[in-house]
Amino acid sequence: MFTVYGINSILYQRGIYPPETFTRVQKYGLTILVTTDDELKKYLTNILADVKGGSLVLVTIRRWIINMAMYFVCLRGKHELNKYCY
Repeated sequence: MFTVYGINSILYQRGIYPPETFTRVQKYGLTILVTTDDELKKYLTNILADVKGGSLVLVTIRRWIINMAMYFVCLRGKHELNKYCY
């Protein structure tokens, strides 16, 4: 379950999702931001089920997060999508 909190933290800190779609919860003696977006929660649940089942590895998830971050940065900046803007 720790992985989902890490993913939420990355999504918040990189600004991939708006800050207002996160709420604070207490876990592991820390205040952690987690998404309130039902679709994102469902998606993360499915991805982590695949990881737990062994069909994905965490490196794949990390790369996906980085790719999504680059994609949204490019969209927000209205840059032409190129090899750096997937």
